[in-house]
Amino acid sequence: MRSTIALFALLVARVASAQPSLTQPMWPPPPPQLVLSEDDRELLARGEIDGTQTALGVGGAVFIGLGVGQAIEGRWSDTGWIFTFGEPAAMVVAVVGLASSFSCDGGPNQSHCGNQHSAEALAIGGLIGLVGLRVWEIGDSYFGPMRRNDRVRDLRLRLGYGLPPMVRLTPFAAPVRDGAVAGLSLRF
Repeated sequence: MRSTIALFALLVARVASAQPSLTQPMWPPPPPQLVLSEDDRELLARGEIDGTQTALGVGGAVFIGLGVGQAIEGRWSDTGWIFTFGEPAAMVVAVVGLASSFSCDGGPNQSHCGNQHSAEALAIGGLIGLVGLRVWEIGDSYFGPMRRNDRVRDLRLRLGYGLPPMVRLTPFAAPVRDGAVAGLSLRF
């Protein structure tokens, strides 16, 4: 009886064939979903600063100052405001110090000249602040776009958009007679 059932099962059964998938295969797997901060979203939206903007920004910082270079590069809210408000403040301090130091000629009726040294220190401090801000502004207008572009590229890489769309680096695994083979496939 058992042999009859086994024979019947063999005759009725047929070779199973693979059925097509109902969904698209997930290979390569999608990049992990990162939760972006508001700053990251804004950074992606603004994008990279091109070479023309950088050159014009450096020119604006060298010849005009007051955060104009950073405004040309679209980075005024990052660091340009420091120079827009800092340079005039340093100029005012320097002018007040210079005016105070020159108002005393050393005559006998000038009792307010006791602060001569503090007026000179104020003038020198204002001039040092102004020169320091200008040097910082010119350096920031040159190196700032590079730092921002690096941050944009790093964020795109973390999101899985690091390689151009025409180049694809894909991991693969394939069965062979004695086991499996794994590696990377570069397609361009």
